[in-house]
Amino acid sequence: MRIWLVLFIILGSFSAQAKELDNINTFAKTIEAKLTVGAPKDVVERFLTDSLVQFSFDKYQSRYQAVASKETTECINRSFLLWLFYDCAIQIYLNVDKNGNYSGYQLEQIYSGL
Repeated sequence: MRIWLVLFIILGSFSAQAKELDNINTFAKTIEAKLTVGAPKDVVERFLTDSLVQFSFDKYQSRYQAVASKETTECINRSFLLWLFYDCAIQIYLNVDKNGNYSGYQLEQIYSGL
């Protein structure tokens, strides 16, 4: 019985210290708060540099694309089998118009694995 009590206390202390991870909903709120439609290219790139690890520009689809850091994010509504067999990441697309100004975003949870 004592062992279970010690394990419970240890696990409780770790969960109290853990930082809340970002998910697809928190990314949407962050994008909406920091970018407005019509924002110039340098504002979009600064947002991406400050927020995400890697991004690139797809000139054929006129959008920036990035994958959120796996260590600071979590996927939501993931079943046990998806968790067990697949890695999940959050794919971020920031669309721009023909002048390079921000025009909208898309977010997806993507899975890779077996």
